[in-house]
Amino acid sequence: MKTIKIHFKDTWTEVSTGNIQDILYSTETIHVYDEETASEQLKVLHRSVGVHTEYGIKHTRELLNTNHIETRKANLSKEEMFDFILNHKVHIEPDGSIWENTAGQKVLKKYHVSIDNVKMSGYDLEDAINEYVSRQRAN
Repeated sequence: MKTIKIHFKDTWTEVSTGNIQDILYSTETIHVYDEETASEQLKVLHRSVGVHTEYGIKHTRELLNTNHIETRKANLSKEEMFDFILNHKVHIEPDGSIWENTAGQKVLKKYHVSIDNVKMSGYDLEDAINEYVSRQRAN
C-alpha cells in the first residue's frame, strides 16, 4: 500500500475590491494499493485545482506539492486512530520546523510526538501513530 499526501492552498478573494477574505492550507491524504489507482485518484484531486467565482467571491485552489510516502505496515483508519489515542499516552507539540513548498512558501509545521514515552520528531500526528504501530508490530 502507498500513501500520497497532496498539499493545497485555497484563497477566497472579493472580486470588487480584490481583498483576500481567507486563505486555507490543507492536505488531502489518499491510500492506494497500486499505481493505476493512485493515478486515477490524483487526477480526481487535480481537477479541484483552478479558479471559480460565485456571488462576487473568487475561490482559487493551488496545488502546492505532492508527497509519495513509502509503504507502511500500519495504516490505521480514523476510527482505529481515535481508539489508539484513547488507549495510549499521546503528546504533541510544535518542534519549530516548517515545511516549505517548491515556491519557498512556509506551509506546515511538524511536531514532536511522544507516544507511550517514545519520542518522534518531524511527524504529523497521523504519520507518527502509523510509524509507532508499525514499529510495535515489527517487534
